[in-house]
Amino acid sequence: MIGPEDYMGPLGGKLALAFAAGCSLTFLFCVGLGRWLMGQLVKAKDDQMALLIKRIEHLEQDRAEEREDHARQIAALNDRIRVLEALTIGQVRGATQAAISELQNEVRGNVPEAARPRRVRKGSEPK
Repeated sequence: MIGPEDYMGPLGGKLALAFAAGCSLTFLFCVGLGRWLMGQLVKAKDDQMALLIKRIEHLEQDRAEEREDHARQIAALNDRIRVLEALTIGQVRGATQAAISELQNEVRGNVPEAARPRRVRKGSEPK
């Protein structure tokens, strides 16, 4: 067994210096490895950030193009709705005016004989 006298003897100082040298070399190795590893990690992070920034810019550009396309499509659809409404309202207006005119003519008795509906009596058939 090693006693305290072995550490404190004539070789005790040399043993302490050897231990201290080993500890300091190990510490310096760990510091160097940590710096190298952190440098690699920072470089990888920067590379990934650059790729992500490029991708975000690309996606923003695509989104702007899609918004322009959607705006054009919406404008075209709104124009089509206006045209269809004009056609539909024009047809309904014409049909409504024709129906109102016929009703007014029937009330006044101005309907020509050919336009009057024929009433069929029971037992008589039109010839």
